[in-house]
Amino acid sequence: MIFTDKWGTKQKVYDYINEGILTEDVVFELKNKPYCDVDENDLKEIFIVWNNYKKDETYIIKCPVIGSTQRSYIINIKDRDGSTKYENYRELKILKKEINQYIHYKASSTYEIAFAFLLMQEQRKILKALQDKDDIDLYRLFIEASNHNSFVALEIIAEELEMDYLLRLDDDTKSEKEN
Repeated sequence: MIFTDKWGTKQKVYDYINEGILTEDVVFELKNKPYCDVDENDLKEIFIVWNNYKKDETYIIKCPVIGSTQRSYIINIKDRDGSTKYENYRELKILKKEINQYIHYKASSTYEIAFAFLLMQEQRKILKALQDKDDIDLYRLFIEASNHNSFVALEIIAEELEMDYLLRLDDDTKSEKEN
């Protein structure tokens, strides 16, 4: 990868955006869709950022909403402790006011917002990997992408560094339907 001129770096950022980068509109979405805009009657799934501490990986899980109360959603999530060979599920309550807010389980109404939360949480790892790579072209790409927005910059660098575990999506709604 060689983009020594500014135009080549800008073009690389535009190429990523044109290919459908996930976080392009997240800043707009976060500013304009607070948790109270979530249609509480039609929410069928919630995306949560999950930390797998054993493998030092963080990824997103798509969980089915199986019920709700006046103040919370009840989701079903597969146990991921690895202590049993059978798939076990447990119910978690997510407060409605925590949807699309960066607290607790980092619950989101859309995958894009969950991915932005994941990037915020993992930015230290992404930037450390960028520093360890010590590639001037990657630094330039990061700076140019940062001019667009910081989420886009983190996503592009994570992709360039092949941090594929960040793009992992476990779908507990599928497993739930099969049981």
